[in-house]
Amino acid sequence: MEEQLIATNRLIKKSEERYRALFDNALVGLFRLRLSDGVLTEANLEAAKIFGFEDADEFRGELARDPEGYGFLSNIPMGIEPVPNKTYSFSGRAHRRGGDPFWVQFSVRYTEGGAFIDGVIKDITEQLNSVERLRPAITEARREQAVAEAKPV
Repeated sequence: MEEQLIATNRLIKKSEERYRALFDNALVGLFRLRLSDGVLTEANLEAAKIFGFEDADEFRGELARDPEGYGFLSNIPMGIEPVPNKTYSFSGRAHRRGGDPFWVQFSVRYTEGGAFIDGVIKDITEQLNSVERLRPAITEARREQAVAEAKPV
């Protein structure tokens, strides 16, 4: 019985190590936020880099000192009634360390009965800029299409 418990504990530890490696090395920003006090309890390096930090612990510490800082919390609606297994997405403006503004997108799930938010964060600034650069060409193409469709055959 004791050997089985030891083997089970080894499996649990390996699973936790795999999870931690995936979390820490993900190419997207991952975070966990405690809703009762707005504390960012976990964040990976990519989340920190999105906001201009080189260290995830420093990023979490900075948000603990200034909860409204960087536009992180202001982009997360706090009054949502959590629905189990539902993912919420929203986007907004934030700013990096040093003040540079950017656009951010969050995808989150409320966990542990709504006590925490587990989420993914992504910098979408370049995507939005690309759309803006294409807007004149899209408008012109639509205009040309409307003219072509209006001509009698």
